[in-house]
Amino acid sequence: MGNERVIFVPGDKEKIGNVNLSFSLYIDDLLGGGKICKYLNGYGVPSPRGGKWSAGTISAVLKRETYIGTMVYNKTSKITGTNKRRKNPESEWVKCEGAFIPIVEKGAFFKAKKIREERRKTYSDEELLSMLHDVYQKFGSVSSGLLLRCGLPRAETYKKRFGSLEAALLLFQKGVVEEAKEMALDTLKRAYRVKELNGSYLLEGKIQLGIKVSFPMLKGSAVCWIFDIKKEGDDFTLGFMRSMSART
Repeated sequence: MGNERVIFVPGDKEKIGNVNLSFSLYIDDLLGGGKICKYLNGYGVPSPRGGKWSAGTISAVLKRETYIGTMVYNKTSKITGTNKRRKNPESEWVKCEGAFIPIVEKGAFFKAKKIREERRKTYSDEELLSMLHDVYQKFGSVSSGLLLRCGLPRAETYKKRFGSLEAALLLFQKGVVEEAKEMALDTLKRAYRVKELNGSYLLEGKIQLGIKVSFPMLKGSAVCWIFDIKKEGDDFTLGFMRSMSART
């Protein structure tokens, strides 16, 4: 093309809309890559290349700086003496802003980047439980969506580390749980002969009872108390619904 100047212009409006929809689902609806591609594929929304979406495609879209008008050079370099290339650290990339007409707002792009960085952080058990406790104290309940809105790790992280979000909350509130169980036992002992039996309680030598404590969890727009019942061998489970402020 000699010394002619080449200008890149935005492509098809529908494709641009689909790219921005991906950012919106990630930022506003707090969906992960897998759920975003499931949503888009479910509605028949084509990917930038016209095929189906994958988690990898979503990841590439959210990281593509050309969408905010930036050309990026030197992302890879050749390994001396070979035909192989290596990825360069981001600190070595060369960026030229304003190379293209942007199709995604910079604010949305960098907000998505911040969310990705937060989700990649590694926390200790103590940090995870402390953050969960802070959210619970502030809102009086917890949910997977609430964790994301507050910038905490996803519920899946708590599930992998503690078994479930509910189990993590109970673990942090161990003192409250034990207090509730003691209150229940004191009441039962006034009316029955009670003997501890492998984490459960035997009443009058006949009825095996389990005691469970639950804190409010958000499921959709409803607040509910989730109980893990029944343990094998228990005839009944006595459930206590607690809140941070309630003492009874």
